[in-house]
Amino acid sequence: MEWPEVERRIGAGEDARTEFKRGMGDLRAIGRTLCAFANGTGGLLVLGVADDGATVGVDADPDDVQERLTSLLHTGCGKPVTAQCGRQDTGGRWVHWVDVHRHQRGYEPFAHDGRFWVRRGRATAAPSPSEMQELLNAFGFVLTERQIIPSAVVDDVDFGAVRAFMKAQGLETDAAPQPARDDDLRNASVAEELDGVLRPTLYGLMVFGRDPQAFPHTLNLFVQCAAYGGTDQAADVLSAGEGRGRLEDQVQRAMGWFRSLGRREVYDGLRRRDVPPMPESALREALVNAVIHRDYAITGSQILLEVFDDRVSVTSPGALPNHMTVEQARRGGAPRSRNEMMANAMVVRGLMERRGRGWLTMRHAMARFNGTEPELVNDERNRLVRVTFRTRTADSARQGQRDRKMTGGTGRLTKQDCLALRRELADLGCGQADLESPELTARRLYPVPDHLRALDPKVVLVVGPRGSGKTALFKAFFSNEPNLVRAIAARMPKTPALHAQPGASEWAWTAAYPAVGHFPDTQALVKCVRSDEDAKKIWHAMLVRRLAERFDKRR
Repeated sequence: MEWPEVERRIGAGEDARTEFKRGMGDLRAIGRTLCAFANGTGGLLVLGVADDGATVGVDADPDDVQERLTSLLHTGCGKPVTAQCGRQDTGGRWVHWVDVHRHQRGYEPFAHDGRFWVRRGRATAAPSPSEMQELLNAFGFVLTERQIIPSAVVDDVDFGAVRAFMKAQGLETDAAPQPARDDDLRNASVAEELDGVLRPTLYGLMVFGRDPQAFPHTLNLFVQCAAYGGTDQAADVLSAGEGRGRLEDQVQRAMGWFRSLGRREVYDGLRRRDVPPMPESALREALVNAVIHRDYAITGSQILLEVFDDRVSVTSPGALPNHMTVEQARRGGAPRSRNEMMANAMVVRGLMERRGRGWLTMRHAMARFNGTEPELVNDERNRLVRVTFRTRTADSARQGQRDRKMTGGTGRLTKQDCLALRRELADLGCGQADLESPELTARRLYPVPDHLRALDPKVVLVVGPRGSGKTALFKAFFSNEPNLVRAIAARMPKTPALHAQPGASEWAWTAAYPAVGHFPDTQALVKCVRSDEDAKKIWHAMLVRRLAERFDKRR
């Protein structure tokens, strides 16, 4: 670095990569700063300049100063530091500088006085525990993802998922002979020995774990989701959720929560289109990058997916990996990851690629969607990365203002309506219909087209997850509550099956499998059913029995 550039940096003041010192009085402080620069992205140390940028000069022989600086660079940081030294006579006041280059990652970070040092904003400091983990991770000395989780055991890892992953990599997993299970886990870095006991690594739990968030170290390693009824976190929370589980599960569940927020109406003339708040491809890319590149040494923070009226943001703990800059991330190419094994797992499963196209994918998706550019913030002081997608342009903001004037609120519902709806649904959860009154079920159930299939006379068994509406439909036809039936019928297309209520001439409805009376005990079913075929036989036998009882009553 030449004097004009040094002079420009002096004029700009101190920052994370520039530090001033008045002289050579404290060699230990100088050594700590050089060490911190070498452990980061490099930096400029200027001697003979006060903190306010005033030139005071170094009161020592210039040749002696340069010799002492050179010696410090060679022997003061545990190993030689690559740097360029220079000096300038500014009217009888000598200014010296050391331009520390960004170093290739070695096996161990640089140390001065037996300790590691890092830059924290404009200061040089000893690293915090999470900063130390990140530093060692960046140099390849200790990899965070290979940390052993002492509270977990190998049975907490789904070995079937491990074998499936190995097969996806092209490894032979069926032909004999095969390594023992524990050897496979060790070879794949899924588990390591700790005090003679084989225990999962962080990588093993987050990629193959049965319940990855079940341990103290991994408790907060998931995606926290929140939607606000405004433009900041002070607004009402309209919806909240979590993306837990393995890495791919976190992405899929966070995306599922996002889809649950619904779509908005957009009109091109008289033609209406339903569009999502933003392109799912861009959001998925941001979430994949967040779960892969987050700093897993920061154990007290979650990834945040936040939806506001005017934007969607994804915030990930930790700065950009391995000293990548915002400009490098925007350009794409030369991808870097602090969690290489996790990244490889996502590549093998087809959820990401290693071409560095992530930012380009997000940018192109948003350009097609509304012409905006994603925003990337790398906050090194607070140790977080945030990607923000602007979902409201100037035109859409003006349209939203017109809509609010016409409707008195957000779209079809006023704010008071939204708050009333929130209170109504505050205790809503999956599988609660058994405990609700028919009136409450009628207000909460919103049938979808798939529910009509349950009314087809040819259907003898309805299967669905908790909260899908099975019990509510059952109650509609067998609770003898006409209000419930009418409420559901009003929301569903008119079909002969729907209006054939019990007692009508066209159809006869019967509760084939009531959870009372002759219904088999659940534990007994678990013991008896060994295959899908066994289940079919039991359900059909129950159906025939119920029909026979009904026919006997008619005779």
